[in-house]
Amino acid sequence: FNNIKVAYPSDKSIVDLFVAQVKNSPDNIAIVFDKKVLSYIELDRLSNQLAHYILSNKDVNTGDLIGIMLERSDWLIISFLAILKTGCAYVPIDLNYPEERKKDIKKDSNYAVLIDNLLIDSFKENRTKYPDFLPKIIIKPTDLAYVIYTSGSTGKPKGVLIEHKSLVHLCFWHQNAYAIDEESKGTLFSGIGFDACVWEIYPYLLFGASLYPIDDIFRYDLDKLPQFLTDNNITHSYIPTSLCENFVDQEVHLPNTIILTGGDALRLNKSTDIVIYNNYGPTETTVVATNYKVSNILEDNIPIGKPIANTQVYIMDS
Repeated sequence: FNNIKVAYPSDKSIVDLFVAQVKNSPDNIAIVFDKKVLSYIELDRLSNQLAHYILSNKDVNTGDLIGIMLERSDWLIISFLAILKTGCAYVPIDLNYPEERKKDIKKDSNYAVLIDNLLIDSFKENRTKYPDFLPKIIIKPTDLAYVIYTSGSTGKPKGVLIEHKSLVHLCFWHQNAYAIDEESKGTLFSGIGFDACVWEIYPYLLFGASLYPIDDIFRYDLDKLPQFLTDNNITHSYIPTSLCENFVDQEVHLPNTIILTGGDALRLNKSTDIVIYNNYGPTETTVVATNYKVSNILEDNIPIGKPIANTQVYIMDS
Protein backbone atom coordinates (compact mmCIF):
# COMPACT_ATOMS: atom_id res chain seq x y z
CA PHE A 1 0.00 0.00 0.00
CA ASN A 2 2.79 2.44 0.87
CA ASN A 3 5.60 0.90 -1.18
CA ILE A 4 5.54 3.49 -3.94
CA LYS A 5 9.00 5.03 -4.26
CA VAL A 6 9.37 6.78 -7.60
CA ALA A 7 12.38 8.75 -8.83
CA TYR A 8 11.92 12.41 -9.76
CA PRO A 9 14.39 15.32 -10.26
CA SER A 10 14.61 16.34 -6.61
CA ASP A 11 17.80 18.28 -7.40
CA LYS A 12 15.95 20.76 -9.64
CA SER A 13 13.83 23.83 -8.95
CA ILE A 14 10.63 24.80 -10.75
CA VAL A 15 12.62 27.52 -12.54
CA ASP A 16 15.26 25.01 -13.75
CA LEU A 17 12.60 22.75 -15.21
CA PHE A 18 10.53 25.54 -16.77
CA VAL A 19 13.59 27.04 -18.46
CA ALA A 20 14.52 23.59 -19.80
CA GLN A 21 11.02 23.19 -21.23
CA VAL A 22 11.24 26.61 -22.90
CA LYS A 23 14.39 25.42 -24.69
CA ASN A 24 12.65 22.21 -25.74
CA SER A 25 9.49 23.82 -27.08
CA PRO A 26 9.88 27.62 -27.39
CA ASP A 27 7.03 28.00 -29.88
CA ASN A 28 4.49 25.79 -28.12
CA ILE A 29 1.42 27.62 -26.83
CA ALA A 30 1.84 28.13 -23.08
CA ILE A 31 -1.18 30.29 -22.15
CA VAL A 32 -4.48 31.16 -23.82
CA PHE A 33 -6.61 33.78 -22.08
CA ASP A 34 -9.29 36.08 -23.45
CA LYS A 35 -8.12 35.64 -27.06
CA LYS A 36 -4.53 36.36 -26.03
CA VAL A 37 -2.00 33.62 -26.81
CA LEU A 38 1.49 33.39 -25.29
CA SER A 39 4.15 30.96 -26.47
CA TYR A 40 6.65 29.43 -24.05
CA ILE A 41 9.42 31.77 -25.19
CA GLU A 42 7.12 34.82 -24.79
CA LEU A 43 6.07 33.68 -21.31
CA ASP A 44 9.71 33.12 -20.38
CA ARG A 45 10.84 36.54 -21.60
CA LEU A 46 7.96 38.44 -20.01
CA SER A 47 8.49 36.73 -16.64
CA ASN A 48 12.24 37.43 -16.90
CA GLN A 49 11.55 41.12 -17.51
CA LEU A 50 9.11 41.30 -14.60
CA ALA A 51 11.67 39.56 -12.36
CA HIS A 52 14.28 42.19 -13.30
CA TYR A 53 11.70 44.95 -12.70
CA ILE A 54 11.04 43.62 -9.18
CA LEU A 55 14.75 43.24 -8.42
CA SER A 56 15.52 46.74 -9.71
CA ASN A 57 12.67 48.62 -8.06
CA LYS A 58 11.94 46.73 -4.86
CA ASP A 59 14.09 45.90 -1.86
CA VAL A 60 13.97 42.10 -2.04
CA ASN A 61 16.51 39.39 -1.35
CA THR A 62 16.59 35.67 -2.05
CA GLY A 63 14.15 33.89 0.23
CA ASP A 64 11.92 36.91 0.82
CA LEU A 65 8.16 36.62 0.50
CA ILE A 66 6.23 38.54 -2.16
CA GLY A 67 2.47 38.95 -1.90
CA ILE A 68 0.38 38.58 -5.04
CA MET A 69 -3.19 39.73 -5.48
CA LEU A 70 -4.38 39.33 -9.09
CA GLU A 71 -7.28 37.71 -10.92
CA ARG A 72 -6.79 34.48 -12.90
CA SER A 73 -5.18 35.62 -16.15
CA ASP A 74 -2.01 35.43 -18.19
CA TRP A 75 -0.49 38.09 -15.90
CA LEU A 76 -1.08 35.97 -12.83
CA ILE A 77 1.04 33.18 -14.27
CA ILE A 78 3.69 35.59 -15.58
CA SER A 79 3.90 37.01 -12.04
CA PHE A 80 4.17 33.62 -10.33
CA LEU A 81 7.11 32.70 -12.56
CA ALA A 82 8.72 36.12 -12.16
CA ILE A 83 8.63 35.86 -8.36
CA LEU A 84 10.23 32.41 -8.46
CA LYS A 85 12.91 33.72 -10.83
CA THR A 86 13.86 36.43 -8.30
CA GLY A 87 14.65 33.67 -5.79
CA CYS A 88 11.68 34.74 -3.67
CA ALA A 89 8.52 32.84 -2.72
CA TYR A 90 5.00 34.08 -3.29
CA VAL A 91 2.05 34.51 -0.95
CA PRO A 92 -1.21 34.27 -2.96
CA ILE A 93 -4.06 36.46 -1.66
CA ASP A 94 -7.51 36.13 -3.17
CA LEU A 95 -9.00 39.47 -4.18
CA ASN A 96 -12.33 38.31 -2.75
CA TYR A 97 -10.98 37.72 0.76
CA PRO A 98 -12.44 39.97 3.48
CA GLU A 99 -10.22 42.96 4.21
CA GLU A 100 -9.51 41.63 7.70
CA ARG A 101 -8.13 38.39 6.31
CA LYS A 102 -5.94 40.27 3.82
CA LYS A 103 -4.54 42.34 6.70
CA ASP A 104 -3.91 39.21 8.79
CA ILE A 105 -1.98 37.54 5.97
CA LYS A 106 0.09 40.68 5.37
CA LYS A 107 0.92 41.01 9.07
CA ASP A 108 1.70 37.33 9.59
CA SER A 109 3.79 36.81 6.45
CA ASN A 110 5.40 40.26 6.48
CA TYR A 111 5.80 40.05 2.71
CA ALA A 112 8.25 42.52 1.24
CA VAL A 113 6.31 43.56 -1.88
CA LEU A 114 2.77 43.19 -3.21
CA ILE A 115 2.16 42.44 -6.88
CA ASP A 116 -1.23 43.87 -7.81
CA ASN A 117 -2.75 45.57 -10.85
CA LEU A 118 -0.99 48.86 -10.03
CA LEU A 119 2.43 47.20 -10.10
CA ILE A 120 1.61 45.32 -13.31
CA ASP A 121 0.44 48.54 -15.01
CA SER A 122 3.68 50.26 -14.00
CA PHE A 123 5.69 47.34 -15.34
CA LYS A 124 3.83 47.38 -18.68
CA GLU A 125 4.69 51.08 -19.13
CA ASN A 126 8.39 50.44 -18.48
CA ARG A 127 8.83 46.84 -19.69
CA THR A 128 11.23 47.60 -22.54
CA LYS A 129 13.79 48.98 -20.07
CA TYR A 130 14.36 45.54 -18.54
CA PRO A 131 16.36 42.60 -19.97
CA ASP A 132 14.51 39.49 -21.08
CA PHE A 133 17.14 36.98 -19.91
CA LEU A 134 16.95 34.98 -16.68
CA PRO A 135 18.30 36.78 -13.59
CA LYS A 136 21.51 35.20 -12.33
CA ILE A 137 20.18 33.89 -9.04
CA ILE A 138 20.85 30.44 -7.61
CA ILE A 139 17.61 28.74 -6.62
CA LYS A 140 17.92 25.57 -4.57
CA PRO A 141 15.34 22.75 -4.47
CA THR A 142 14.95 23.38 -0.75
CA ASP A 143 14.13 27.08 -1.24
CA LEU A 144 10.55 28.14 -0.64
CA ALA A 145 8.29 28.36 -3.69
CA TYR A 146 5.14 29.63 -2.05
CA VAL A 147 3.38 30.15 1.27
CA ILE A 148 -0.35 29.47 1.24
CA TYR A 149 -2.72 30.38 4.03
CA THR A 150 -5.26 27.76 5.05
CA SER A 151 -8.37 28.45 7.10
CA GLY A 152 -6.71 26.62 10.00
CA SER A 153 -8.45 24.39 12.51
CA THR A 154 -8.77 27.36 14.86
CA GLY A 155 -10.29 29.57 12.18
CA LYS A 156 -7.16 31.73 12.13
CA PRO A 157 -5.28 31.39 8.83
CA LYS A 158 -1.88 29.76 9.08
CA GLY A 159 0.84 29.90 6.48
CA VAL A 160 2.00 26.57 5.02
CA LEU A 161 5.51 26.68 3.55
CA ILE A 162 6.11 24.66 0.37
CA GLU A 163 9.57 24.12 -1.14
CA HIS A 164 10.44 23.85 -4.83
CA LYS A 165 11.24 20.13 -4.58
CA SER A 166 7.79 19.36 -3.15
CA LEU A 167 6.11 21.16 -6.03
CA VAL A 168 8.45 19.44 -8.52
CA HIS A 169 7.43 16.09 -7.04
CA LEU A 170 3.73 16.92 -7.45
CA CYS A 171 4.30 17.90 -11.09
CA PHE A 172 6.12 14.69 -11.99
CA TRP A 173 3.55 12.50 -10.26
CA HIS A 174 0.76 14.40 -12.04
CA GLN A 175 2.44 14.13 -15.43
CA ASN A 176 2.80 10.37 -15.03
CA ALA A 177 -0.63 9.74 -13.48
CA TYR A 178 -2.57 11.79 -16.02
CA ALA A 179 -0.35 11.38 -19.12
CA ILE A 180 0.46 15.07 -19.63
CA ASP A 181 2.41 15.86 -22.80
CA GLU A 182 2.85 18.71 -25.29
CA GLU A 183 -0.58 18.01 -26.78
CA SER A 184 -2.35 18.40 -23.41
CA LYS A 185 -4.55 21.37 -22.57
CA GLY A 186 -5.28 22.16 -18.93
CA THR A 187 -7.39 24.79 -17.22
CA LEU A 188 -6.94 27.14 -14.29
CA PHE A 189 -10.23 27.19 -12.37
CA SER A 190 -9.25 27.77 -8.73
CA GLY A 191 -8.97 31.06 -6.95
CA ILE A 192 -5.33 31.84 -6.22
CA GLY A 193 -5.77 31.41 -2.47
CA PHE A 194 -6.62 27.71 -2.89
CA ASP A 195 -3.67 25.31 -3.11
CA ALA A 196 -5.19 23.47 -6.12
CA CYS A 197 -4.14 26.53 -8.13
CA VAL A 198 -0.49 25.40 -8.23
CA TRP A 199 -1.58 21.90 -9.26
CA GLU A 200 -3.47 23.39 -12.19
CA ILE A 201 -0.49 25.41 -13.44
CA TYR A 202 2.94 23.84 -13.05
CA PRO A 203 2.35 20.22 -14.18
CA TYR A 204 1.36 21.67 -17.56
CA LEU A 205 4.04 24.35 -17.93
CA LEU A 206 6.86 21.93 -17.05
CA PHE A 207 5.86 19.55 -19.85
CA GLY A 208 5.11 21.79 -22.82
CA ALA A 209 1.31 21.71 -22.52
CA SER A 210 -1.10 24.66 -22.87
CA LEU A 211 -2.91 26.37 -20.01
CA TYR A 212 -6.31 28.05 -20.22
CA PRO A 213 -7.25 30.28 -17.26
CA ILE A 214 -11.06 30.27 -16.99
CA ASP A 215 -12.80 33.64 -16.84
CA ASP A 216 -15.50 34.16 -14.20
CA ILE A 217 -18.24 34.27 -16.85
CA PHE A 218 -17.68 30.53 -17.43
CA ARG A 219 -16.68 29.20 -14.01
CA TYR A 220 -19.98 28.30 -12.36
CA ASP A 221 -22.27 28.27 -15.40
CA LEU A 222 -23.41 24.69 -16.03
CA ASP A 223 -23.98 25.47 -19.70
CA LYS A 224 -21.02 27.72 -20.47
CA LEU A 225 -18.29 25.80 -18.61
CA PRO A 226 -18.76 22.44 -20.41
CA GLN A 227 -18.97 24.38 -23.67
CA PHE A 228 -15.69 26.15 -22.83
CA LEU A 229 -14.02 22.79 -22.18
CA THR A 230 -15.36 21.37 -25.44
CA ASP A 231 -14.67 24.42 -27.63
CA ASN A 232 -11.04 24.60 -26.46
CA ASN A 233 -10.43 20.83 -26.67
CA ILE A 234 -9.43 20.77 -22.98
CA THR A 235 -7.87 17.42 -22.06
CA HIS A 236 -7.60 17.89 -18.27
CA SER A 237 -9.61 20.13 -15.96
CA TYR A 238 -9.81 20.48 -12.20
CA ILE A 239 -13.28 21.40 -11.00
CA PRO A 240 -14.48 21.50 -7.37
CA THR A 241 -16.46 18.60 -5.93
CA SER A 242 -19.86 20.32 -5.92
CA LEU A 243 -19.51 21.31 -9.57
CA CYS A 244 -18.39 17.80 -10.51
CA GLU A 245 -21.53 16.44 -8.82
CA ASN A 246 -23.63 18.94 -10.81
CA PHE A 247 -21.99 17.81 -14.07
CA VAL A 248 -23.02 14.24 -13.32
CA ASP A 249 -26.55 15.19 -12.18
CA GLN A 250 -27.08 17.23 -15.35
CA GLU A 251 -25.69 14.38 -17.50
CA VAL A 252 -23.00 16.57 -19.04
CA HIS A 253 -20.95 14.78 -21.71
CA LEU A 254 -17.23 15.50 -21.94
CA PRO A 255 -15.80 12.71 -24.10
CA ASN A 256 -12.38 14.36 -24.48
CA THR A 257 -11.84 15.87 -21.01
CA ILE A 258 -10.55 14.13 -17.89
CA ILE A 259 -12.09 15.76 -14.82
CA LEU A 260 -9.91 15.98 -11.70
CA THR A 261 -11.89 16.84 -8.61
CA GLY A 262 -11.28 17.21 -4.89
CA GLY A 263 -11.77 19.48 -1.92
CA ASP A 264 -14.76 17.75 -0.37
CA ALA A 265 -16.41 14.33 -0.05
CA LEU A 266 -17.58 13.25 -3.51
CA ARG A 267 -21.12 11.86 -3.80
CA LEU A 268 -22.56 10.93 -7.19
CA ASN A 269 -26.25 10.12 -7.64
CA LYS A 270 -25.93 8.84 -11.20
CA SER A 271 -23.50 6.85 -13.29
CA THR A 272 -21.57 8.91 -15.83
CA ASP A 273 -19.38 8.52 -18.88
CA ILE A 274 -17.11 11.37 -17.75
CA VAL A 275 -13.65 10.18 -16.72
CA ILE A 276 -13.35 11.43 -13.13
CA TYR A 277 -10.47 11.18 -10.67
CA ASN A 278 -11.18 11.95 -7.02
CA ASN A 279 -8.16 13.55 -5.32
CA TYR A 280 -7.45 14.29 -1.68
CA GLY A 281 -4.67 15.94 0.26
CA PRO A 282 -3.99 18.57 2.90
CA THR A 283 -2.07 21.69 1.90
CA GLU A 284 0.88 20.53 4.00
CA THR A 285 1.52 17.53 1.71
CA THR A 286 1.48 19.75 -1.42
CA VAL A 287 -2.06 19.54 -2.74
CA VAL A 288 -2.56 15.83 -3.48
CA ALA A 289 -1.82 12.84 -1.24
CA THR A 290 -4.22 10.21 -2.64
CA ASN A 291 -6.25 9.68 -5.81
CA TYR A 292 -8.93 7.34 -7.10
CA LYS A 293 -10.35 6.74 -10.59
CA VAL A 294 -14.14 6.78 -10.30
CA SER A 295 -15.85 3.82 -11.97
CA ASN A 296 -18.73 4.60 -14.33
CA ILE A 297 -20.75 2.18 -12.22
CA LEU A 298 -22.68 4.09 -9.58
CA GLU A 299 -20.81 4.18 -6.29
CA ASP A 300 -22.51 5.36 -3.09
CA ASN A 301 -19.34 6.09 -1.16
CA ILE A 302 -16.53 7.26 -3.41
CA PRO A 303 -13.10 6.62 -1.88
CA ILE A 304 -10.22 9.04 -1.84
CA GLY A 305 -8.04 6.23 -3.18
CA LYS A 306 -4.49 5.20 -2.51
CA PRO A 307 -1.34 7.23 -1.86
CA ILE A 308 0.43 8.91 -4.76
CA ALA A 309 4.14 8.39 -5.45
CA ASN A 310 6.50 8.75 -2.46
CA THR A 311 3.60 9.38 -0.09
CA GLN A 312 2.61 7.28 2.90
CA VAL A 313 -0.93 7.07 4.22
CA TYR A 314 -1.95 5.83 7.67
CA ILE A 315 -5.54 4.79 8.35
CA MET A 316 -6.48 5.56 11.95
CA ASP A 317 -9.15 4.12 14.19
CA SER A 318 -11.61 6.28 16.13
